[in-house]
Amino acid sequence: MVTNRLRIFIKRSIRSLLGNRSSALANDQSRIAWTMPGHDFASDYAPRGVDGGIEHSLQNMGKLADMLAARNIPLTIVVYPWAQQIAQGDRDSRQAALWRDFCEKRCKTFISLFSVLFAASEADRNWYEHLYIVGDDHFSAAGNAMVAR
Repeated sequence: MVTNRLRIFIKRSIRSLLGNRSSALANDQSRIAWTMPGHDFASDYAPRGVDGGIEHSLQNMGKLADMLAARNIPLTIVVYPWAQQIAQGDRDSRQAALWRDFCEKRCKTFISLFSVLFAASEADRNWYEHLYIVGDDHFSAAGNAMVAR
């Protein structure tokens, strides 16, 4: 526990010295390129490419949906934007459309948190620092609380 807290402290200190990650979000497409229309970064998604990766994900989720249905367990899928998607205005994300379409036939419920998190970003100039762990792609305690609500 002490080692992990020390690691987090050092990580945040280094990030702070190097500058705030929020300023880089507007140009960072390393994780979200596949979600944005018109971007073709197939080589970054080897060996399947973007379309192959999507097909593989749909197959795996289809297997999960079948297994749950056989046991009468309802499937709920929740999608949310990465910080880069918020910073770059990707409101109509390919990822949200993909899982919304999948859920029309295979899920009990589909929940999109895009509008909630975009609204929070519009209401708070420092949304990244408040909703995400600075220097990380994961939600902070406040971000997790918002998602849970």
